[in-house]
Order: sequence, then C-alpha cells, then structure tokens
Amino acid sequence: MKKPSSTNNHNKTELTEECPLMFALSKIGNRWKPYILWKLKGNTFRFKEMQRQIPSISERMLILGLKELEEAGLIIRKDYQQLPPKVEYSLTPTAKALIPVLKKLYSWGNLLLKKSKK
Repeated sequence: MKKPSSTNNHNKTELTEECPLMFALSKIGNRWKPYILWKLKGNTFRFKEMQRQIPSISERMLILGLKELEEAGLIIRKDYQQLPPKVEYSLTPTAKALIPVLKKLYSWGNLLLKKSKK
C-alpha cells in the first residue's frame, strides 16, 4: 500500500491535476478499462453479455472496471429494479466522444503489432 504522503503519490496527483493528457489517461488507464469501452462502443450489454465479450477478464476485474468507468462518468449503468435482476451498461456521450481516439490508438497499436511480428 502506498503512503499518501509519498513523493511518488504527490507527483502522480500533481500530474493528473495539471496535465489534461494524464488526467484523461487516469480515467481509462488500466489493463481492462479501454477494452471495456471498446467493447461497449455502439452496444448496450448486460453483465453476463459483457463477460462473454471479454472471456479472459475475471468477474472481479470486470465489476471493478465497470464501477470505475461509471464513477468517471464514462458508462451508464441502468438498473431495471426487477426480478430476476437486470442491469445494462452503455457509453455516456463523453465516452462516445472518446471512441474516435480509441480507434486511432487501435490502428496505431495494430501497426506496431504487425511490425513486431516481422
């Protein structure tokens, strides 16, 4: 566990508060969040459908990623308050504006991946 008063923690906080790029990356930057957003582009999924879309993600990490993306204002969690429970996830307008950026990043990553396999 990192100490809140550490220099590293201070630098990280300052970077994300001062730099728009670092702030944006802090909202989507872990292993699964960009992939969750990518899978949700143009789609609405229930939790189990989302698990099928990303079979290699653990249930815990999917729950955590969805929760953090919701807190960041990037996904909408719609709870239908019924039995059996029905919850759907979709992108917010803010996240939809991010999709063209993710598409460019996908293309760039695809190019690098192809070069690395030569």
